[in-house]
Amino acid sequence: SRQIGVLRKQAAEMERILAAELIQLMQSKRRLQLLENLKDDDRARWQKEFDREAAAFVDESFLTRRQAR
Repeated sequence: SRQIGVLRKQAAEMERILAAELIQLMQSKRRLQLLENLKDDDRARWQKEFDREAAAFVDESFLTRRQAR
């Protein structure tokens, strides 16, 4: 009947919309993962630089104390 045809068209349109939304969701999840990876990389880089500078400071302090004796 006519009503079944209308309902099938509506169902097909909803499936198309759902598929588009799912694609959008997957792309957003990928972007989020990328941003989280970049954040982790930046944090690791910062920590490595901080550790290097802290070690250099400790070395300088040690040498300064030894020279003062």
